Amino acid sequence: MSPPPRTSHAPHPRPAAAPPTADGHAGDAGVPGGEYPSVDRRERPDRRRQRRDGAAERRSPLWTEPITGHVPGPTGGDVTVALGRPEIADAPAPAAALDRDALGTLVELVTDPLWVVDRDWRLRFVNRRAAELWRTTPAAVVGRSLWSVLPQAAGGALHETLARAMRDQRTAHVESFSSPHSGRVEVSAYPVGDGLLVLQRDVALLRAGDEAARAIAAERRARQEAERLAGELRAAREAADQARRSAEQARASAEVAARAKSDFLATMSHELRTPINAVTGYAQLLELGVAGPVTDAQRGYLERVLTSSRHLLGLVDDVLDLARLEAGRLVIERVPGTVGPLTGGALALIASQAAARGVRVVEPPPEADARFVGDEHRVRQILVNLLTNAVKFTPAGGTITVEIASDVPTGEDGPRAGTGPWVTIQVHDTGVGIPPALHQAVFEPFVQGDGSRTRTVGGTGLGLAVSRGLARLMGGDLTLRSEAGQGAHFTIWLPTRLPDPPALASDETPRRTRVPRSRSASGQPKAQPLAARAVARPWEDAEDATHGLATVGTRLRQRLEPLLEGYTARLRADPTLPQASALARAQLEDHALSFVADLAQTLVALEHSGGMDADLLRDGSAIQEEIAFRHGEQRYRMGWAELHLRRDYAVMRDEIETVVRQTAAIGGIDVALALSVLHRLLTRAQEVSLRGWRHAASR
Repeated sequence: MSPPPRTSHAPHPRPAAAPPTADGHAGDAGVPGGEYPSVDRRERPDRRRQRRDGAAERRSPLWTEPITGHVPGPTGGDVTVALGRPEIADAPAPAAALDRDALGTLVELVTDPLWVVDRDWRLRFVNRRAAELWRTTPAAVVGRSLWSVLPQAAGGALHETLARAMRDQRTAHVESFSSPHSGRVEVSAYPVGDGLLVLQRDVALLRAGDEAARAIAAERRARQEAERLAGELRAAREAADQARRSAEQARASAEVAARAKSDFLATMSHELRTPINAVTGYAQLLELGVAGPVTDAQRGYLERVLTSSRHLLGLVDDVLDLARLEAGRLVIERVPGTVGPLTGGALALIASQAAARGVRVVEPPPEADARFVGDEHRVRQILVNLLTNAVKFTPAGGTITVEIASDVPTGEDGPRAGTGPWVTIQVHDTGVGIPPALHQAVFEPFVQGDGSRTRTVGGTGLGLAVSRGLARLMGGDLTLRSEAGQGAHFTIWLPTRLPDPPALASDETPRRTRVPRSRSASGQPKAQPLAARAVARPWEDAEDATHGLATVGTRLRQRLEPLLEGYTARLRADPTLPQASALARAQLEDHALSFVADLAQTLVALEHSGGMDADLLRDGSAIQEEIAFRHGEQRYRMGWAELHLRRDYAVMRDEIETVVRQTAAIGGIDVALALSVLHRLLTRAQEVSLRGWRHAASR
């Protein structure tokens, strides 16, 4: 059977060129009114072929006509070579998306001209080979109309083929197209997203003997690579979209759960504390003999009631502290203090317990003292927990030793962060010890070092988890050295200077900083520290001042949709951003939804954590930086210049400021403070976006 002839398309007459567009480039020549040329939409019939045994074999309609070429035969005649073309839709999607850098390298390895256009016929990617054929550079043509770069192709066979592929979202080929730079070529168009990936091959090479055979092999590899690449691109987009949706859903669910948990714990704290305090109060009245004389037996019973009440109240406090630590909402003071008095107070609290168990306590000498920066109440809480554990797990006749040291450098056993020097409070005991394999586990909630003794000595396993969290929140740490059967050695590491030196005058002695107070669920005032690390100025020194950062953050989350609508509308209408008018809202927004939502969460976290470098704040900063960097890269790929990116952030800043000023009507909100924080965050994000833009431009 003779080989089927290669199909060729007669060129269409070229209509008049369209006028230049707003960006200065030529319009889509040969497309009057933006319409596509008419194309035969008939479905391809099923193909059957006769096998050698006479049976008919059905071929999938997803296979197009074969590529044919002629190479010299052994007897002098030409031999036809045919290669089937599977549709790109049949290519299996990979399990994971290709890394962006690896993908760029892969595209550049394609030796044939390759480019990508969007639905508006704008070039979005051009490889080096295509740019060389067009006698230009990729940077000079990316963002321009394809028909302004190849005006001779408008209205011809190439135009018709690409329009058909764009309209039907199916692979299309044209095997006869005249290019002034490359002669006759074969062009294949593959749908990718809302555009096309176009691969061009030189027909002359396909028909030149041995050179033609090599070209056919290269063409096959290039086509397979292009189809695989298109599949990778689709899979990457789908995976990214799915990951973004999953992350947003998970974040929203986590926020709802965290709010519900905090509200529940605050309510339960109040409901539990009220009856516990009542029980404690009435027991103390009875012990004082208010209702009449108390016998020794009755006094013993009352003492047990008081002990149990204090224990239950301590459990409530531990659970609340742990919940606030996990949510990043626990506030502490960072003020100068001395460890001597608080160590003496903690030892006095456990002295009777140690004596009852026959455990000797070795106190530090009276002259041992050192100054630190932190929360005295929380340091005492940590020390009491360590001493109580030491009494529980040290047998009768054992010893507990407390030591104080100052100017301690950071060693191998030191804090995970910070440079020192440190003040340390060390608690040694001669108890059962903790195996090294459990050193990390004992700092997890509800875990104890020796489970077999838990039922004997009691305890919930919350104390060490809360204690380490408090120490790290103050900028220090809590560490452990121990071996099974050789006792335990805990060390509290406390910083010796404020985290923000400018907060104190150089000629002043460090003094206790007064901080604003807010009300807890029980109605009692609680301290909030300075937010000097997060804002340009400290909080005002006013009692019960409500600065409203959390209120502003909540309002931003509630107004996300109208804020983004105004943002995209202003970008489209901005005369300095002519390219924005033709872009879809999703392209203009990019990741603005996630970015503004994270800004809002940062404001909430700043008020609840008092501006400390809590994990929640660090995570928020990392999220904002990642979104900003990718935003800069995306704007570069869309053809935006640096000045356009700066204008982009100016519009975003204006829209956010509008929402903040509207929120001020609620009252009790420091608008200047909120705007100052947001301005710093947006300025940092803009700098990161510019780095992303320059990174994309350098590739």
